[in-house]
Amino acid sequence: MSSTMECVSVGEANPDIAGLGIVIALAVQGGISVILSFWLIARDPLMGNSPLDRYNRQAETSKATIEAAKGLIKGICDAQIFAGTALLIAAFATKDSLTLYHWHVIYDITNFTAISFCAALVHVSYSGINTCKSSEHYVRMTLSCVFAVMHLTFSIFFGRALERWDWDTPGRCYNTRLVSHPGAAHPTVDRIYLGITCCYMQVCLIACLITSFRNYYRDPFRSFDPDGIDEGEPELEWVVMAGALYQYPIHLYMTVALRVSNESLLEGDSENSWGFGQIISLVLVADTLIRCGRAVYDVSRSGSERKPRQVEDGNVGEKQLSPPGKPS
Repeated sequence: MSSTMECVSVGEANPDIAGLGIVIALAVQGGISVILSFWLIARDPLMGNSPLDRYNRQAETSKATIEAAKGLIKGICDAQIFAGTALLIAAFATKDSLTLYHWHVIYDITNFTAISFCAALVHVSYSGINTCKSSEHYVRMTLSCVFAVMHLTFSIFFGRALERWDWDTPGRCYNTRLVSHPGAAHPTVDRIYLGITCCYMQVCLIACLITSFRNYYRDPFRSFDPDGIDEGEPELEWVVMAGALYQYPIHLYMTVALRVSNESLLEGDSENSWGFGQIISLVLVADTLIRCGRAVYDVSRSGSERKPRQVEDGNVGEKQLSPPGKPS
């Protein structure tokens, strides 16, 4: 063990796995999912905390706007499915030659895929307004389960790789200056980080799957009583999505910090060089940004935009708003 406790070399650069373009692609798409998810939590009528809240939101936000946001989340999720799964497959194929630095970077950036999965599962699985197709819904749930198993398997291999930590051997350590306390014991703290974040992500994915299945069969207008509206407890979606989305800043920081502190310790070409994998990843980001611009344009031109109305005490103006099947 080195007396200075500093990593001499983190091994060969691998831009096809941890390149700048790949990191930017997954991080940007995950960030857009986070923003859209928080917006939908605040504006989607079907995610209100009570029947009254759901009707207020439905009066204030047009159906076209909600559908556009959900369409973007579905598109991002589908792109992340292929990018995240392909990255894990590439990692499994080269696991014998992966350095600990690359194990860590791959682990963090693939968590962005889990965030997009959760957003799509929770927000586009309702049985009423804005329903996704049944086959599409179950395919997405199946892919989420497959990804969860692959991510768990990768995490186990990562944990075993950490057992070979050696400060003096290239590829068996990384600079920890920005990710841990200077006096921290490695790889103990790395295993703790891996164990906590992996369990947290798996729990969030399972919760999102359960919430998605629950929402798919629920009635959004259940228990509506205009004469005595029960506010009830906050919807499960708030808790599930907040828990899933809080992963994003943690893994984003770890990814950036690891790249910044270890870039000078890489051998060979820079991971910022632009190869085929990097360009393909950025093309996926460009597609996502084009979808965003198209959605904004379509909503602004949509003739279905309605003037904001506020439901107070069960009334809209002088006319009471009631759910389908009940007279006003």
